[in-house]
Amino acid sequence: MNRNIRKISDGAMMLAILGAAVLLDRQLAGLFSGYMLWLMPMPMVFYSAKYGWKDSLPVLAAAAVIILIFGYAFTAFYGIVSCVIGVAYGSGVYEKKEGRILLLRTMVLSVIMEFLAAYVFASVIGYDITAEMADYEKIIEMFSANSSAGIDLSSMISARTLFVMSIVMLGILEGYITHVLSVILLKRLNLPTVKSSPVRDWYPAKWTGYAGIVCLVMNSYLTFNKLPSEALQAAGQTAGFFGSLYLALLGIIGMVIVIPAKYPSMKGWLLPLIFVLTIGFMPLVSAFGFLYITTDLHERAVKGEF
Repeated sequence: MNRNIRKISDGAMMLAILGAAVLLDRQLAGLFSGYMLWLMPMPMVFYSAKYGWKDSLPVLAAAAVIILIFGYAFTAFYGIVSCVIGVAYGSGVYEKKEGRILLLRTMVLSVIMEFLAAYVFASVIGYDITAEMADYEKIIEMFSANSSAGIDLSSMISARTLFVMSIVMLGILEGYITHVLSVILLKRLNLPTVKSSPVRDWYPAKWTGYAGIVCLVMNSYLTFNKLPSEALQAAGQTAGFFGSLYLALLGIIGMVIVIPAKYPSMKGWLLPLIFVLTIGFMPLVSAFGFLYITTDLHERAVKGEF
């Protein structure tokens, strides 16, 4: 079949799938919307992975029109943004980008989508921030009341901070699920998939270690101190939390790579040791993560120079 004809027929098929999904959601009174975040990117992932982002733009524009015409406001927003994420992911596959780059890109776009839904288009799509904040305040009060040490969590973290953290975590989770579903879809259709490299060969830039330690210090400071602006407090604590989490994650990866290289006899005790350190000594794990990123521990472990 002529490539142009094939391209048109594939595009029509993807539009038909998207249109059917939107109409199904409308017939079910929006009950399908919760699954759209994960499933809506898939048609555009397929098309852009096969033809690239330039050929995907007309299909994306047509998909946006269909979703706007037949979908609810909530469905239209998430559907269109999900299609954009699908194009971003699929075009990365078409350009043979590495898996971790595509995963990071998808997570960032998903986080941006959630922030747009919560703060920019909240009134349009019917998202009630006030009610959401009230729910988070109840959660903080509940955990404070059940604290055996009598700790008042509201003095350490605000409802807005918890809300922002949940948005970031939700976006990260959605991006990861989109990545996994895309890999499964492309493999099932015998299309090229993302290039992935083993964790042993992956090493982050050193500046991320310094950024992480700044976030860790900032998180410790803001736990017991307040900034003049609640928005700055929420942003600072969120960045501090995820920066600390990043260092801890790299610390665990570093221990998995470095400890067996330096002490081969510790292989059998590696998992129990990491579990104990992660549960009881998280700051120590984060500190090791910082050293793993900013020093030559990774290079020496890979080359066997210990």
